[in-house]
Amino acid sequence: MKSVSLSYNERRFLELIFREKSISRSEIAERMDLTGSSASRIAARLLEIGLLEDGVERLGAMGQPRRPLAIAPRKLFSSGINFALNTIDVAVIDLSGKVIAVRREALERSSPSVAAKRASEILDGMLGSEGISKDSVVGAGISVPANFSDTDGRVVPNALFTEYDEVDLDAVFGNIIGLEAVIENDGACAALGEYYFAEGHRHEIFFLYHLGHGFNAGAVLNGRLYRGAHGNACVTGVLFPYGKPRPTGTDLVNELVQRGIAVSDMADLANLPVDAEAVVDEWLKRAAGQLEEATRIATGFFDPTVIVIGGRLPLALTQRLTDLVRWQDIPGPSRGLRIAPVVASKLGPDGGAIGAACVPFFTRFFPGSMDNGHNNYANGRRG
Repeated sequence: MKSVSLSYNERRFLELIFREKSISRSEIAERMDLTGSSASRIAARLLEIGLLEDGVERLGAMGQPRRPLAIAPRKLFSSGINFALNTIDVAVIDLSGKVIAVRREALERSSPSVAAKRASEILDGMLGSEGISKDSVVGAGISVPANFSDTDGRVVPNALFTEYDEVDLDAVFGNIIGLEAVIENDGACAALGEYYFAEGHRHEIFFLYHLGHGFNAGAVLNGRLYRGAHGNACVTGVLFPYGKPRPTGTDLVNELVQRGIAVSDMADLANLPVDAEAVVDEWLKRAAGQLEEATRIATGFFDPTVIVIGGRLPLALTQRLTDLVRWQDIPGPSRGLRIAPVVASKLGPDGGAIGAACVPFFTRFFPGSMDNGHNNYANGRRG
């Protein structure tokens, strides 16, 4: 089924249902500007090939029937892989919008081919445990802390990942995992995960700051991931140069190490000793001040409905940090500028792998989410 060919309107149909989870034919026709007969015809084909399922709900005092359409669960799947220095996260989702499983394991620093082999082993184990055939997995999204070259599309990784320099990652991972691989930067993946799996899609203009190895971001504008000319939109690390304090997970790890606290990677932040609390409190206050300026900038450039703080920090730390960001009181240089509300991620460290798993679905099935007027994915660019 993963090789099924769908028309443009059929893919739009699927994308809308993925966002809304359950929606009637008449609502789809109105949202997509289709006639009722066209919506019914598209629905009939997608039901026939097994991608959709039909149901009946009773609403209102009179019990008027409503026939919502939903994507059939556990028919098509996608996988996502996200790396940190010493850990690897792998996620499996299905086309109905359900997270099937997320697994995190330790990973020693190694070459991309070794990392891909370990990712493949973890993914195969997850698929086996869930009784999922690999033939029903449409691809693997690979989230990396990197920018993209403006010449050949290859990744230019974070300085901590020099072994990934000048490597054709989509080919390496695709060949070893045995699935079509699509490379995306970690900020964009985190934004996609939060947008589709944590109610972010309720906001037309959605912005996320990703605190990981670097300080990255992602923006979804009217249902479309904004990638920029070369895939490097929202590379916000330029706000906080190397060599100076930064609101990143790596920065907190370095602060703790300098104070004699034994941590090696962001995964260790979930289980810190009591004597680390004073260092963490100090870092949170400083990082919150930096994020106040960053939220002002995001508001000025994108005017988002909401700004989410996410990334690789544990959920509890992300919530504490977000609570300290005084978004309501930030002064602005423009009269009437309203700073967007700032909220904590609901997915936390899992968001990168879940968002990466979304990317193959967008590539194959969701034209709106990836089409900025010149769809790099649809035109064959991988990375």
